[in-house]
Amino acid sequence: MLDIAPAFLLLFRGAFGTGGILLSLNELAVPNRVTGERQVRRMLKAGRLRKLFLAEDADPSVVKNLEEEARRLEIPVEFVESMVRLGRACAITRGASAAGITG
Repeated sequence: MLDIAPAFLLLFRGAFGTGGILLSLNELAVPNRVTGERQVRRMLKAGRLRKLFLAEDADPSVVKNLEEEARRLEIPVEFVESMVRLGRACAITRGASAAGITG
C-alpha cells in the first residue's frame, strides 16, 4: 500500500518553496489574476472580478472597502493568512494586500 502522508506533509509545510500556501490559493495560478489594492479596485468597479482574496494582516483601512464592495456585488471573498503568502501565490516577490481573479 502506498503511503502518501509524508509527501502531503512536506507539501503542506512548504518543503517545495511555496511557504505552505494552502491549496485554495492555487486558484491564483492563472493568467487572469490581478494583484494589489489598486488593480483589484479597478476590476471591481468595472464588474470584471469573479473572486477576491484579502490578506488578514493587511491594513484594515485598505481592504475594508474592497470587502464591502465585493460582498455587495455578491463576489466570493476569501481571506489569506498573510500578505507574504498572498504575494507568493500571485508569483510576486512582495506582499499583497489584495488579489483577484477576473472573468
